[in-house]
Amino acid sequence: MSGTAGWVLWALVGLPLAGGALLAASGRAADRIAAPLAVGIAGAGTGLAALAAVVRPRAEAPLLAGLPVRLAVDGLSAFLVVTVAAVTWLILGFCAGEFARDAARARFFGLMLLFAGAMLTTVTAVSLPVLLMGWEMMGAASWALIGYWWRDSNRVRAAGTAFLTTRAADLGLYLAAGAAFAGAPTASLALADLPAAAEPWRSIATAGVVLAALGKSAQLPFSFWLSHAMRGPAPVSALLHSATMVAAGGYLLLRAAPLLDASGWGAPLVAWTGAATAVALGLVALVQTDLKQLLAASSCAQLGLLVLAAGVGARAGGVLQLMAHAAAKSLAFLVAGVWLAALGSQALTGLRGAARRGPPGAGPAFTVALVALAGLPPLALWAAKDVLLAAALADSPWLYAAGLAATALAAGYGARALWFVWRPTAPRGDAACSPRGWADRPPSRTAARLRRRPAAWPLSGRVPAPRWFAREPVGRVSPPAGVTLAALALACLGLAVAALPAPRDGVAQVVGGPEGPDDVIPFLENVTAGRGIPRERLEEVGAHYRLFGGVSPINEQNRTLLAALRADFAEHGLDLPVYWGNRNWAPYVTDTLRELVRDGRRRVLTLATSAYASYSGCRQYREDLAGALATLEEEGLPLPRVDKLRLYYNHPGFLRTMGEGVLAALDELPEGVRAGAHLAFTTHSIPDAAADLSGPPAGHGAGGAYVAQHLDAARVIAEAVRAETGVERPWELVYQSRSGAPHIPWLEPDIVDHLTALHAKGAPAVVMVPIGFVSDHMEVLYDLDTEALTAAEELGLPAVRSATVGAHPGFVAAIRDLVLERAATERGESPTRCALGTLGPSHDVCPVGCCAARVARPAAAGADSPYA
Repeated sequence: MSGTAGWVLWALVGLPLAGGALLAASGRAADRIAAPLAVGIAGAGTGLAALAAVVRPRAEAPLLAGLPVRLAVDGLSAFLVVTVAAVTWLILGFCAGEFARDAARARFFGLMLLFAGAMLTTVTAVSLPVLLMGWEMMGAASWALIGYWWRDSNRVRAAGTAFLTTRAADLGLYLAAGAAFAGAPTASLALADLPAAAEPWRSIATAGVVLAALGKSAQLPFSFWLSHAMRGPAPVSALLHSATMVAAGGYLLLRAAPLLDASGWGAPLVAWTGAATAVALGLVALVQTDLKQLLAASSCAQLGLLVLAAGVGARAGGVLQLMAHAAAKSLAFLVAGVWLAALGSQALTGLRGAARRGPPGAGPAFTVALVALAGLPPLALWAAKDVLLAAALADSPWLYAAGLAATALAAGYGARALWFVWRPTAPRGDAACSPRGWADRPPSRTAARLRRRPAAWPLSGRVPAPRWFAREPVGRVSPPAGVTLAALALACLGLAVAALPAPRDGVAQVVGGPEGPDDVIPFLENVTAGRGIPRERLEEVGAHYRLFGGVSPINEQNRTLLAALRADFAEHGLDLPVYWGNRNWAPYVTDTLRELVRDGRRRVLTLATSAYASYSGCRQYREDLAGALATLEEEGLPLPRVDKLRLYYNHPGFLRTMGEGVLAALDELPEGVRAGAHLAFTTHSIPDAAADLSGPPAGHGAGGAYVAQHLDAARVIAEAVRAETGVERPWELVYQSRSGAPHIPWLEPDIVDHLTALHAKGAPAVVMVPIGFVSDHMEVLYDLDTEALTAAEELGLPAVRSATVGAHPGFVAAIRDLVLERAATERGESPTRCALGTLGPSHDVCPVGCCAARVARPAAAGADSPYA
């Protein structure tokens, strides 16, 4: 089955596959209609790709038992489908105007459409079986296109070399599929499930994916095949070897980033392979004497930077590198084809002065392409390299140095090529060229034979250098070809805009609370759904709410926080709408996301009002987001990209605000007991088992990240209070608000038991510090202000409770800082990540296995998200 927008995806993939198969099988009978039909199909595909990038469709159809055909467009593939479709359309439009009329047009245009359809299948595949289908069809179509001039044995051998090399590497995908099946025989072999596979299957799957990706993207040690592939027609090089086929490997690595991270070794291997290829093939390009071979080597080098980006986790930089390289290299290959047809040479010495005397516009277009490849501002690859190099620097200074060297080499080989094509023609005595231009140059024997023949694309074995242009020599390019060159040149500039900060739409995500007596029990049933809490316990807790009129204070506190955030953002020039969605009460997260989508929002950054790692404090929020997105998908609404701010328990704005509250609370104690007051840092108790599994898997164990983070935060606050007052105070982390079955162990000691123990030890006073809570909701107002303070009064123990952060300006400023930090990180920058204590800043994206649940459910805004 498919969602309501699934037809968009079926049409996007099906149109080029069906049209290409029809043209390729029709033979010469369809030559006359081949070009307009192919251009029309590609144009429709570009429109469908743009629509798919907006509505993000998903589609499913039965294939094998438990292994359906699943396609989807998400935040990553949205960029790729538009790039593949648009570049295909432009190149086919170019060929329609320049292609020889008597050539086998139906076969050529049909194969190009088949290849584009296979590539679109590859980038929208959700599972390994579907990915393999597109991957294999792409390889077969590329072999047929590289060897298009099948009567020339040299070209056929070159096509075979390219095919066999990539085919050997493609076996890695079969290895990955086998490992995934062995690790989970009942699984759907979804790409998103690979990181969760058990060892050794996860490492085997990683090795297979890396092998296939490096082979397809012509990275070391497979780079040699791309040189052989240059024997194909120039439009084939423009499509396959810049924008699509060689980019597929880089795309796969970006897609498989969670798997690379989970393996522990995959990401560094990929990063260093990309860096080595970028430098080594940059040096090869620098010494080339053949223009197409220079462009081929530079493709390997530029894609090495894309692979480097995948290895260091610079997803945004990698996507921008892929798109910008597609535009620049397609443009360079097409202009190279124009000059080859005009001069009968692709040697740099034979192209001397080509930019000055060639078809109008070709020289400037080639210059834009080479300047873009050099990474010079303001063209798109400058922005891409800036983003990915910043991420490389954050990972390793040596990776950064390699990436910087590759960028310098790109400037070198680009300048060398431009020097040749713009260099004035030599005096008449120079054998390289004629001072009066190409028309005065004595034709070579090959060119003389070509000029005597009416066909511009001869297939006879007597002609050693087949040509694909309609005229010879070329005085000017056709209008469709000119439009293509202009569009690609503009794309080299326009794509730089993609590196600007992307607009986001904030949504505060909280638990919520009842707004009246009748809401109390339904609210508590939402909170405890699926946890087996008896009705009697719900009634007992409900009585706490009824003491306050059945109204939870949390909703009003959230409204106050929202107002403070909006005012702070406006004051600091941050144009970011702020929405509010609750987990357990209106306004529900689903309703809020629906409102966001209908307001035209496409990117959402969520703030959970829980500062620490745990299932209920982090992953459950992410599960609620996934459930909301699933509902929107069922309704046929476009799905926004949803991210989550990192945990902020150790952000200075949170801890300093809590510390100020402790100092204020100490001032409330009688002066005689103030100096000896103990600090009791309180937080919500959770089951021991949930605590042990909190945070990333590497930290699972006694107490997990939940306890470790609270202890670290408490230590920082206690030290700050000591520094301010000059008094070393005893402190302890204690728990409250237990709600589970008595036989299940929960974190202890309880706050009331702790107060009793303090009184027994003769403590003069105590300050309760609710570090586990962001605002004064019911657990604070009842469990501390009512129950705990009553117990302390009965004991005769002076006690006060410090304030939560609420909507304090310091906490609001911390949220703004976290938003700006995440935006900078998304742009590939390396912002300062503020954190106090010993644990350092938390991750931006929850890894696979983080805060594991008893029952695995889909969770958004994480490495295991089905909505990445």
